[in-house]
Formats: sequence, C-alpha cells, structure tokens
Amino acid sequence: MQEEPLKREIGSWGLTFNIINVIIGSGIYVLPVLAAQDIGIGSLIAYLFCGILLFLIMLCFAELGSKIPVSGGAFIYVEMAFGPYAGFLMMLVFLIGFGGVAGAAVANALVNTLAVAIPALGEPLYRALFLALLFIFLAWINIRGIRQGIGMIKWITVTKLLPLFFIILVGWTLIDPSNLSWEHFPKMSELGDVTLLLFFAFIGGEAALTVGGEIKHPARIVPRSVLVGITLILIIYILIQITVLGVLGSEMTTFRDAPLAEIARRLIGSPGATLILIGASISMLGTIGGIILNLPRLLYAAARDRVLPIPALARIHSTFATPHLAIIVYATLVALLAILGTFRSLVVLASASTLLIYLSVAAALIQLHKRKFDQGFTIPGGLVVPGLAIVISIWLMVKLPPGEWWSMIVFLAIASGLYLLLRLLRQKPV
Repeated sequence: MQEEPLKREIGSWGLTFNIINVIIGSGIYVLPVLAAQDIGIGSLIAYLFCGILLFLIMLCFAELGSKIPVSGGAFIYVEMAFGPYAGFLMMLVFLIGFGGVAGAAVANALVNTLAVAIPALGEPLYRALFLALLFIFLAWINIRGIRQGIGMIKWITVTKLLPLFFIILVGWTLIDPSNLSWEHFPKMSELGDVTLLLFFAFIGGEAALTVGGEIKHPARIVPRSVLVGITLILIIYILIQITVLGVLGSEMTTFRDAPLAEIARRLIGSPGATLILIGASISMLGTIGGIILNLPRLLYAAARDRVLPIPALARIHSTFATPHLAIIVYATLVALLAILGTFRSLVVLASASTLLIYLSVAAALIQLHKRKFDQGFTIPGGLVVPGLAIVISIWLMVKLPPGEWWSMIVFLAIASGLYLLLRLLRQKPV
C-alpha cells in the first residue's frame, strides 16, 4: 500500500485522547437522568451491555485501522471491500449524515450555552460572527499541522474531563447508600430502549480513525488506543451514573436538564454550577474540534482515490503536510450548516447514519478477510466479532423510528443520483 505524503505524528496517547474527545460530549451532563428515570440502578447494566456492544464494533475498526494505515477510516474500508459506489455513499453518509449534522448541531448548542453568560450571542449577527470565527480558528489550527491539531485535542480532552473527575472524586461524599438499593432486574424491552439511548452516547470513536495516514505505528497503536479509550469512557460513564443515582435518588427528575450541575452546586455552591457550565462548553468545543480534525481526512481520501472528482482536495500543504484545502472546505461546510441552521432538517439522519456506518464496516471486515495483509492486528475468533457487530447494528436499526429510516432512504437515493451524474460527467467527451 502506497505511503501517503502526510506526517505520522499521532502516538498512542494522541489517538486515545482523540477517541475519548469525540465520544464524550455534552450528553454526559444530562444522560444519567434519561438513562435511570425508568429502570433506576438497572441503568448500570445497560451501560455495561452498551459498552460490550460498542467494543465489538470498535474491534472491527481496530483490525481494519491497523491493516489499512491510510487516511479515510470507514470510507476507505468500505471502498476497498465493495468498490467506489459503496465508498461514495459511505463518504457522504459520514461527511454529512454524521459529521456535518453533528458539528452544526453541537456548534449551535455551544452558542446557546454561552449566550446565557453573553446575551449578545443570542443576536443573529453576533451568533453568525462567533460561529464563523470559531471555525476559522479550528481550521487554522489543523492546517498548521497534525501535531498542533492533536495537541489541541489533548488539552481540550484533559480540560473537559476535569469537571467530571471532580464530580466522581468528591461527589461520593454526598451519596446516600439507600439510593443505590437494587429493587428488580429491568425487563429486556426496557433494557433495550435504554441501551439504544446510551449507545449514541458512545458513538464517534470511528471518526478518530480517519487520521490513519498520520498515526505513527498503526498496527500497534490503533488496537491499543481503541481498547484503552473505550475502557476509560465506560468507567467514567458508570462512575458518573453511580454518583448521580447515589446523590440525587428520587430527586433526579427535578434536575433532569442539569443533574451534574446540581451535584456540583451542593458540593461547592454556585461556583459548582458555573464549573459544570464551563465543562459542558469545553466538551462541546472538543467535539467540534474533533470533527474538524478528523473528517477533512475523509474528504481528502475521497479526492485522493478519485471517488470525489475534485483533485484539489487531495493536495497536501508543502510546509505543514496537511490536507489544507480539504480542511478549509469541510470547515466552511459545517460552519454554513451551523450558521444557516439547515442541520435541523437533517438531525434525524444522525442515528441511522451511525448504524449504517457500523454495519458497513463490519461487513467490509468480513469481505476483506479474503485478502492477505502484511501487518496489523487480527481479532481472535475469526469472523465471530464482525458477525455479532452486524447482528447488533441491525437490531438497533430495527428499533429506530420510521422517520429516521425514511430520511436515510431519501438521503441514499439522492447520493446515488449524484454518483450516477458524476459518472456520466466523467464519461462525457470534452
């Protein structure tokens, strides 16, 4: 496999922080009540179940990421397994259905949060100006080099975790053991619904592997970082859930929108609520930063492989060795979605898009098992893990609302039409 003209500067901790950053977002600040309101402490089982399910899926990404050490992530895996048409669909699903929608939605949530302290951000003009400057800054950082981009992600990840560690390490002093009493095992239907809810609090790690062409020793680092990252995330989620259950108990629903802020307020007063507000804002900034770090590499890979007929997007900066034009174009796209608010009509694509990505990658791993690779991590058990990942993805997709199914069908139909149009334009004589 041809080596890319990118700098391999992402080490084990860099990739681990990248995975943690894109998965842990602002959702953890409200998720505990949503997970526990129906099944109480049984929600801990849902966390474990969800962690196991995601770990199976991420093992598929780990094997492919270690054996195919180039930029593109899910797109390149699917393209290699099933050809350019499948790769084109995966590229658009990832870029727009997942990354574009998520980035725009989180950027708007960040502005809404900051507007509490800075009312001027509620005005359309200042809101648009703030969003434009935010994406210009993130694009500039990532154009300057992958070391700068991943360095920013490391600092943001550490900073966003500090409020959560504070809640975990100090919040236990307020726990009432009676709030953690086990009453009954949740029904499978209840457990399934909560698992689906929690599953989407674990997604995003796959985006961290789109920087495959910039990881130092992918055969060793990718599986290690996936294992460490998912394990740490699961531990943090469970400890936060125990703390919220133990401290708030039956009062949880009263603080549905900000349970962690209430715990922090009880610990240190009004500065605690401010601390959580800052932590939530940093989490959202980290999510947006992770999207602008990772997803342009997919755009670059699509242009590199000529799946997207815009060769300029495959250019590498002569000084910084980054796909600078892909970064600029993608940052502009997400900024426009955020400023114009058009993401609202596409939000329903996020869940279906993620599951389609997981299903496709697991299927790609099975298909690519027929090929011989010179290096890389191999999942023990052969095709058992990708087989289970496919079953899990289909099970969760079946539980999605019909509206999400139809949105994805329409999206894929439009993408297919665009692919056919681009093919006709290529074949048309000049």
